[in-house]
Amino acid sequence: MCGRFSLAVAPWALEAYLENTYNIEGAMFDELPRYNIAPSQPLIAVIFDGKRYRAGRLKWGLLPSFITKETSSFRPINARIETAPEKPYFRQAFKKRRCLILADGFYEWQREDHKKMPMRIQHKRDPIFAMAGLYETHTDNDGVKTHTVTILTTEANTLIKPIHDRMPVILDRAKSKTWLENNAFDAQPETYKIPYQAEDLTLYSVNDIVNSPKNDIEACIEPRSDKAF
Repeated sequence: MCGRFSLAVAPWALEAYLENTYNIEGAMFDELPRYNIAPSQPLIAVIFDGKRYRAGRLKWGLLPSFITKETSSFRPINARIETAPEKPYFRQAFKKRRCLILADGFYEWQREDHKKMPMRIQHKRDPIFAMAGLYETHTDNDGVKTHTVTILTTEANTLIKPIHDRMPVILDRAKSKTWLENNAFDAQPETYKIPYQAEDLTLYSVNDIVNSPKNDIEACIEPRSDKAF
C-alpha cells in the first residue's frame, strides 16, 4: 500500500517540473516542501481536462459523487489497479477521472525488533515522479464540493517486497500522459500493472517521527544515524 509520502521540494522546483513535463505554467504551491503527507490531507495532483493538463490540490481519501452521506468513514487512500476497474466504488473514476499524484518519495514500514520502522523510497534519477491515482468530486447537501483522491497500488517489486507486498503504481513521463488521456492503458492495461523497475529506485531507513502525521519537518526524510541503505 501507500499510506504516507513526501514532496520535499521547493515551490519553484515543482513549478519548473510542471511547466517542462506537462506544459502547466505559473502553478505555485506555497505549502511546499512537504515531508510527511498523510491521509485526509491535501496533496498535489495533475489531471487532463480533455484539452490541457492542470495541477491542483486533492484531499487524500476517495469519496465518490454517488455517496449520499458526507460523513461516510470509508474513504480509501489506496485502490488495487488489478481490481479497481470492476469495483463499483472505483469503476467510474477509473474510466473517467484518472490523475497523477506528485511525490519525491514514499514511506513503507519494515518490522525490526518487534517494532515497525519507516523506510523512504525514492527514484534514483527523477527528483519528482508521478503515482497513478483516481479522483472524484463530491457535492454535499449545501452545495459544497470536495475533491478527493486515492492512490493506485500494484504488486511490489524486488526492492519493496521484503518490506511490503504492495507498492504505488509509479509511471514514467510517457506513461503518465497516456494514463491521463486514457489511450495506451485501454489498449495495453497489463503493462500498467507491472511494478516499477527496482533498479531505478533506492531506499533508506528514516526516524520513526514519520509515524505521526503531526510531524511534517525535514527531519522526517533524514537517514537514521544507526542504519542506512
